[in-house]
Amino acid sequence: MPVYGSTKLEKMVISAIIDRLDRVDLEELVDMKSRKKTNLEKSIDQLMPQWPNISSRTKRRWVEHFIQWGETPSETRAREVKINRTIRKQRMNSKWQQHHTDFLKQLLEENS
Repeated sequence: MPVYGSTKLEKMVISAIIDRLDRVDLEELVDMKSRKKTNLEKSIDQLMPQWPNISSRTKRRWVEHFIQWGETPSETRAREVKINRTIRKQRMNSKWQQHHTDFLKQLLEENS
């Protein structure tokens, strides 16, 4: 059994829920404006015995995230971590140089 929070588990749950929904239900989910109780809750309730450790709210959030962004929440999180690491490395590697100081002095002189 995949570990909670893993991409594999999220994909299994999302796939099982979406397979139970028909096209009309998916269109309602894509619309996201109506928060009325849909067949999504029924599908989630039917799957509760299969994954009892995962709350209905979490499953719904995973499905909505997948429909909105086209990837699981853990994939989004992994991509964001990678981007943040890259940005952090760039910040650490950039050094303040004299031409930066000269440019700021010039701006201050022009505005005063």
